[in-house]
Amino acid sequence: MNRRSFVISAGASGVAALSGCTGRENRTSGAEGDGGTETAAEDATTTGTVDFEYPDGLSEEGVSDFERLNEQVKNNFETTDFTFEATRKSTGERNYEIDETVYYDLESEVGLVRAEATVDGTPIDVITYNSASKVYTREKRGDGVQYDSFDLSTDENRFSGRTARDTVREDLDFVDTFTYDGDGTDVRDGRAVAVFSIEGVVNEDPWMNDPSGELLVSEDAWPLAFQFEGTADGNSLRASGEFSDIGDTTVEKPDWIQQAKSS
Repeated sequence: MNRRSFVISAGASGVAALSGCTGRENRTSGAEGDGGTETAAEDATTTGTVDFEYPDGLSEEGVSDFERLNEQVKNNFETTDFTFEATRKSTGERNYEIDETVYYDLESEVGLVRAEATVDGTPIDVITYNSASKVYTREKRGDGVQYDSFDLSTDENRFSGRTARDTVREDLDFVDTFTYDGDGTDVRDGRAVAVFSIEGVVNEDPWMNDPSGELLVSEDAWPLAFQFEGTADGNSLRASGEFSDIGDTTVEKPDWIQQAKSS
């Protein structure tokens, strides 16, 4: 998938979308087979100067080494538990809105992705549960529900959607496409963060015009939250995202897995 295309695929394999959501009122619970919701507390950010040790490739001026930043970000979500919430909205020639919630438990090798999308007025709800190499999906369109199962270890694997870590990897692929200015430090939910304002794009042939937004990065290079907006290919685009429960996320098995196995 082209990280700069903002394309979504909403076929039977699932909804695939690029990044983000910050501060949603409802948070999808990984413990619910139908993707039930729980009320999310408002994020607490304290403004001011705090002691902060910048990760490799970052400084108070901005980002100097995108490759090193990407290495650290990738290593983070591939080596620990996390919960990630994201939303993206496009209006113009393409109209869609996507909310994603991702849960991953490293020790158990299980992940769950809940994607709720509205594409040109059509609601689509897809849940993807993966346990090691096994993947199970439930897709709901209108009154219809479709289940499926896949084995990623076989040559006949037909899965074209995204597992939990795949989703986060693609949702964060924007990080090295923007230029940033350092905008001080803050405390978010008790963690010190560096604030970086999005000022432009790296490429001379930009994938987004007039981008703006910000990226909050922790001392261990977690992109704890981000939000950005701009225009591309005749569309107005907005995206945001946030991590939580880092190092302590539980993923419970949905109650429809047997139906997917029998599909």
